[in-house]
Amino acid sequence: AGWYKSVDRSGKPANGSVHTYGYSFAVFAMAHAYSVTRDDRYLAHSISTWKSDVWPGLTAAREWGKKGRLTVNQSGKSWSQNPFMHLFEALLALYEVTNSKEIWDDIEAMANFLDAKLLLKPCGCLPEWYVANDFSPLDGNETRLYLGHQVEWAFLLSHAVELGLEPRYLDTADGLLSFALRHGISEETGGLQATSTIDGKEGNKSYWWWAQAELMRVTLHFAQKRGRKDLYQVFEKAQTFARMHFIDLARKNWTNKSPYFADNREKIRQVIGYHWMAFYTEALRLNQH
Repeated sequence: AGWYKSVDRSGKPANGSVHTYGYSFAVFAMAHAYSVTRDDRYLAHSISTWKSDVWPGLTAAREWGKKGRLTVNQSGKSWSQNPFMHLFEALLALYEVTNSKEIWDDIEAMANFLDAKLLLKPCGCLPEWYVANDFSPLDGNETRLYLGHQVEWAFLLSHAVELGLEPRYLDTADGLLSFALRHGISEETGGLQATSTIDGKEGNKSYWWWAQAELMRVTLHFAQKRGRKDLYQVFEKAQTFARMHFIDLARKNWTNKSPYFADNREKIRQVIGYHWMAFYTEALRLNQH
């Protein structure tokens, strides 16, 4: 299946380029749509999108798993792990509705590639950007780390272990979570700041709304599923911070910026619900067990 990157208001294609981030979410969305409706069309679209093989990271992960080395020649100079992360998330959702061994093989290959090739030692952290041809950190020790993505990966790996991934990946998840908490949590606010460098230097001190939602999801998950009772306090402070600054109870949505932190109130807008809905979905799931 192919997807346009964007369409205009009439539904006509506005940009037909392959957008791997968008393709990852197509797999994710169609898997969830199938889980709710049991409409086979959604499942077919999800599977065919996964099989379209538009992800260089997945291709590299498969090759790494088979050969322990890379011969992939990436186009471009840089590679972001973000579409790779969301594809991993999408394949977890697709596996949950199919129990496909072929899909699970890709999940295992991606987890192994992340742990063996993308993860940096000894920080136990994941850069945002890599050199495309060999997946080395783009800017050495000054490579940006999106702390929200560290905690997002921690949750996804832990959930994958719930589905059958080897327990050793919990060590990776713990390392990612610990790094973000150590270098990103503001003692004053309880919120998660945007970025740091590999060696823990303070980066962008902004508070990205989506990172607060991911922080709430991972701390609640680890507190209940991994016995990290100490994280309840982190969760409670994060939730208070989000309710004060990003949760718009009147409109029943989240905003992208807090009036307190925004440099321009006209830039404050309602946001698409993926991240905050992911948190609420996980909270409801945990409440059922």
